[in-house]
Parts: sequence; structure tokens; C-alpha cells
Amino acid sequence: MAATIVRRCLSRALKLQKVSRVFDYVKRSYVASKMEMQDLYNQTKAAAERQQPMPDQDPEAIFSNNELSLSDVEVYGFDYDYTLATYTPELHSLIFNLGKEALVRQLKYPKEILDYEYDTDFAVRGLHFDTKKGLFMKIDQFHNIQLGTVYRGLQPVADKEVITLYEGTHIPMTNMNSFYGVGQMHQMIDLFALPEVTLISQIISYFIENNICYDPEYVFYDIRNTVQSLHTSGVLHDTIMRGLAVSDNFHYNDLFFFAVVSDVGMKYMVGSDWRDLFDIVIVNARKPKFFKEGYRPFRIYDEDKKAPEWGPVTSMRKGIVYHQGNHIELQKMTGWYGPKVLYFGDHVYSDLADPSLRYGWRTGAIIPELEVSVCPERHYCKDTRPAIRKNVQLTVNREIM
Repeated sequence: MAATIVRRCLSRALKLQKVSRVFDYVKRSYVASKMEMQDLYNQTKAAAERQQPMPDQDPEAIFSNNELSLSDVEVYGFDYDYTLATYTPELHSLIFNLGKEALVRQLKYPKEILDYEYDTDFAVRGLHFDTKKGLFMKIDQFHNIQLGTVYRGLQPVADKEVITLYEGTHIPMTNMNSFYGVGQMHQMIDLFALPEVTLISQIISYFIENNICYDPEYVFYDIRNTVQSLHTSGVLHDTIMRGLAVSDNFHYNDLFFFAVVSDVGMKYMVGSDWRDLFDIVIVNARKPKFFKEGYRPFRIYDEDKKAPEWGPVTSMRKGIVYHQGNHIELQKMTGWYGPKVLYFGDHVYSDLADPSLRYGWRTGAIIPELEVSVCPERHYCKDTRPAIRKNVQLTVNREIM
């Protein structure tokens, strides 16, 4: 009995001794690891401090957020407005003035709005407008309202009221009106949207101040349709072309793929031989329908008659101007598909999201705000004609067919 007790005591003592040795080892290892980590941190910090500070970023550089091998790219495409063609800030004032005049003349809006002037500092691109509540706001990538950015007309809305109206700050995906939804939250994403935002805000403020009953959804669509009609009717581009002081041979309301908006605009920026730089020119593509609808056939545009022809198009050739069409037919006739195509544009949805997510095109975003952010002292709109011709020539001189 006594021997058994002695053996048990010795066994426990040995176990405690082993545990003590393991604990001491772990303790020493922890101390050593901590010291090693501290030494490594100090060495890395010292190496970083010895390095020269990074120079300012080149605003004319290309910023990549995804891997792209240009050796895989066979075809390059370009949007026109704010991609090939850069406009001066006066364009927004022109759209604003033409828009308010059309609202008064065609839709009988109060004549007092003709006295309003475009405010260059009020709006930014990317705002969302709630057509049910009549509010402008910033929404982040997680669909949360950024408190302090909500406006009704020209007046800010208190955070407490915003939280009450939306029962918090989160906006469900189903409420978004974009690539993924058809809700009441419309994003003012394109660069022509700034005059729209200012018009909507000023008119809503006018209605509030004068106790005029209004539905924000009616106001939104009245202004959106009016501003869009300036583009589709050719009024806006006619006005721009007259400002270039050259004769206009033909103009279009939307162009696509190695394409342009105006013969005059391209002659002004690139030269009279601009078409030699492009393999295919498609006019009146009407993005985003070009990517979403497969039933509109291509037609040849008769430049003398200034109208599309009636015959079928079964192939595409350089030197011919094509009218409308759709992505499916373009791919069938050219063999251009997926990652073979790199397309440049400024509109997040119709230029970038649609071709990339639906058809696998590679895309390049033209973001003027980035240039100003990287290099604030640069003038917003310099003369880009020499750069446009140089860049297009470099692109097209590659073997792309």
C-alpha cells in the first residue's frame, strides 16, 4: 500500500516537472519571438525611413486595379463624349440654360426659373436621387447613406430626419435603380448629369418656397427627359459645333466602337483624316441598349442623304459608317469577343459595367475627377488635340485584325 502511494506521488512529481519544463520552453520561445518580431519591425521601419518619399503621381498615367495583358488585346474601342472629346466647364452652363428654357417653353414650368444661373460648386457626380422622397444624397459602396450629404432642393436635411425617413441609413439593393435594380434611387453618374442635379435642386427649392404642390418623380423625369432630348435631337451638338467655327458635314447623338459623335468634332481634335485611324465606325448605337437588346440590326449610314439605308448588313468594312446595331451582331460579323476587346469610356454602367459583366470585355475608365485629385493645380480642360491624335495612332497602328 505504501509503495503504491510512493509510486503515485513520484508519477505526479514527474508530470509536474514535465509541465514546468514545457512552460519554461514556451515562455522562452514567446520572449524570443517577441524580441525577434520587435527587431524585425525596427529594421523594416528604419529601411522605410531611409527611402526617398514617393514623387507626386503623374495625372497622365494609367492606374490599374486589375491584371491586364495588352498582348491579349486585339481590338480597342472608344466612347466619344468625355473620352475622346473633352469639354470645357462652360458646357454644363450651356446644358443648364438650354434645359431650363425647354422646361418653360415646352412643359410650361414657371418663367421665374429662367432667372436661375448654373452653380458650378453645388453638384458632384455620383449622387443618388430618391424619386419618392425627393432627396439627393451620397451612398457608399455598402449602400449606406452618408449622413450630412442629404439635400431637399438646395437645403440640407438633418441627420435625425434622414434616419427617421429611411429607418436607419441602409438602402436595400431592391431600391437601387442601376445595373442590378429598378428601384427609386437613381444615380446621377454621367458627366452630363451635373446640370440635371442643379436644375432638379433649384426647381424643387422654388416649389417649396412658393408653396407649390409637386411630385418629385414628375420633376425628375421632366428634367431628365428634357436634358436627354437636347442630346437626341441634336440641339446640344449643333450648338457645340457652331462654337468650333467649322462647317458640320454630319453629326450623331451617340457613337460607339472606334467611333465618334461628330465628324466636325473629330476633325477639330484629330484632323480631316481621322477616319483612317479607325477600322469601324458605328453611329447612334444608343448605349446601353446596344448591349442589352439584340434585335436592332445594323444599317449603313448614307452620308450624302444623312439617313440610314434599308439594305441588310452582313459584314463590316473599314470606311463604311454603320448605324445602330447590337453587340450580338457585332461579335458575329467581326469575331471580336470577350478579353480580346479593350473599351474606353466614362460611364460606369453603359460604358464599363455592361460590356464587362455581360460580355467579358476589358474596360478602361476615363475619370476626369481623378486628374484633378492627383494634381489639383492642373487646369481641368487643357487642349488635348495633340494627345488624342498621338494616342489613337499608337493604338490603331498595332496589328489589331
